[in-house]
Amino acid sequence: MLAGMETRELEALREKVARLWPHLDERARRLFAASEARELGHGGVTAVSRVCGLSRVTITKGMRELDEPPLPAGRVRRAGAGRPRIEVSDPELVERLDILVEPLSRGAPESPFSAYWGELSRAQQANCLSNVACSYLSSYSAVFGPDPK
Repeated sequence: MLAGMETRELEALREKVARLWPHLDERARRLFAASEARELGHGGVTAVSRVCGLSRVTITKGMRELDEPPLPAGRVRRAGAGRPRIEVSDPELVERLDILVEPLSRGAPESPFSAYWGELSRAQQANCLSNVACSYLSSYSAVFGPDPK
């Protein structure tokens, strides 16, 4: 038991978390945990962390968010959060991909390349692209070997 926390307080918190947790998204969970920790006072962050499983850092971040203005409706993260679009970090990527694919497809979606490409996993596609995307691909067989007809 945490110093200063009564068993019935912790049990009440466990019950509240069990009822609400499945219905909350990540931001709501963080804010709920922060609110509960603030209400408990000293030792509240640790107690809530142990009960709900969020890290103390996450709960502390939630406590700061409670003092900020709310996000627009429907938002879980602030605008601009998340990974930037690949076209922003690599503006030449689309052109290099066109150079890679164009000689093999030539406007024929039924080409062996299209069928082969569709069978690859994303990891295999990424590996293939990383191996050849920066250089001009002159033929199907240069990358994939002879046509498997």
